Amino acid sequence: MVITSLPRLIRLGNCVHGSFLISDLNTVRPEPVIIKWSRADFEGKDVPEDAKTFLIESGLPTGIGISCSTLEFGIFDSDNSALIIGVDYEFPIIMTPFGVVEIENEEGDWFFNSSVQQLAACINVYRDLNQCDDDDTRAALMIAKDRIRQIDPLCMSGVERSVWRTLLDDFEVMA
Repeated sequence: MVITSLPRLIRLGNCVHGSFLISDLNTVRPEPVIIKWSRADFEGKDVPEDAKTFLIESGLPTGIGISCSTLEFGIFDSDNSALIIGVDYEFPIIMTPFGVVEIENEEGDWFFNSSVQQLAACINVYRDLNQCDDDDTRAALMIAKDRIRQIDPLCMSGVERSVWRTLLDDFEVMA
């Protein structure tokens, strides 16, 4: 396991620009801690090759960028061929043999994203949304929903239990 912390700071502006959200210009926030997998972490796991390459080369942030989140990403042990890439409370976030990312729950699985690459892109959009000024929240939320829909249309419609649709609906209620 390789844990990489990116110490670089980014300055974000308080507007929406292009296909990504930009937050408060006066805010300096550190890049997230990134977890990168090694080839050995995939031993005995049924994972698509492109997903392995992505997790080895790019990795995933340890969280989605808000302190109250119960979502945590990282390298977890499992007794079966499922690759556990995180947890939500005690429920595992897995990658299926087809590359789909979902949360296993006793009441039924929750769809996260069609691929780990799309998961990483959606996390970036959500992190930026959470840095938005209160005055810009409604507009930023609409753009975030649209951007996530562009990244992975299935995660915003077409499935009964969608993690991103639920997170964004909750964000809207709190805004």
